[in-house]
Amino acid sequence: MPGINLSNNFNLGEDLTDRQLKTGYWFVTHRLALEKWLKIILAVLALAVWAFVVWQVVLIIINYNSTTIGLRRIVFNQGIDYSQYLTSLAPQPLQVSAVRVLAGSTGRADVAAAVRNPNRYWLAVFNYRFSGLSDEGYQRQGFALPGEEKYLFDSDSVNNAADLEITDLHWEKVMDFDRLKEERFMLAINQEQFTRSNSDADPSILSFEITNQSAFSYWQVEIQTFLNSGGNLVSINSVVLEKLKAGETRKVDLYWYNRLPQITGVEIVPTVNFLADQNIIPPEGEVGEYR
Repeated sequence: MPGINLSNNFNLGEDLTDRQLKTGYWFVTHRLALEKWLKIILAVLALAVWAFVVWQVVLIIINYNSTTIGLRRIVFNQGIDYSQYLTSLAPQPLQVSAVRVLAGSTGRADVAAAVRNPNRYWLAVFNYRFSGLSDEGYQRQGFALPGEEKYLFDSDSVNNAADLEITDLHWEKVMDFDRLKEERFMLAINQEQFTRSNSDADPSILSFEITNQSAFSYWQVEIQTFLNSGGNLVSINSVVLEKLKAGETRKVDLYWYNRLPQITGVEIVPTVNFLADQNIIPPEGEVGEYR
């Protein structure tokens, strides 16, 4: 039988470097110490975990009553007052000034009160009347856009004290008001001229042009005008324009038949409820179009 050459089949250690041999020797000689330190580290970690668990249990026991009550309130809504939160979501009331008596445009007296809507996302729609007038003012419809301040007024034959009564107030939420205003409220006033009369026979005249620069046509657009003398409001007048088309320019004349003091300032304020679909004229060719 042929002999077996062990030196050709088992080359133990020939492929290992001196560094690898030294590293292996170190692990062999220090194996027991390494095992000891590994056990110590694992024991410390286990002790830390158990200490954390025990600490959490102690905290739960200490705070059991308050935690349980809080969870019950959350789950069953016990003892939670939502009134303040709901109040913050509701619209704030309209801000109404005291009623003022001003010189009217037809020899009568005007009673007026400023109304401001302090809400950013709420449209106010309401009815109003001035009580206490000698002619007993009748009920009118009004509105106040988000953030808008405007005057409500009526005329009377004498300078009587009057009170403003607002009824049937209805709020409508408008989330994208800024965008709608930018698109729809584009009413420009130009060619403004006021001529004050010095005689009782001729009226004072305020002339101007209004241009609807938006793409929307309106059934009604109100224009309020204010005359100031020495920084004081002395008279108010208004006109309601019917069927103001998109792109249309219209000339407007307002008259005052009573004697006025020297006028130092004129303010012209257009107001239109562009949020009400019933006030927007449908484009030509659609149902409900006008000719």
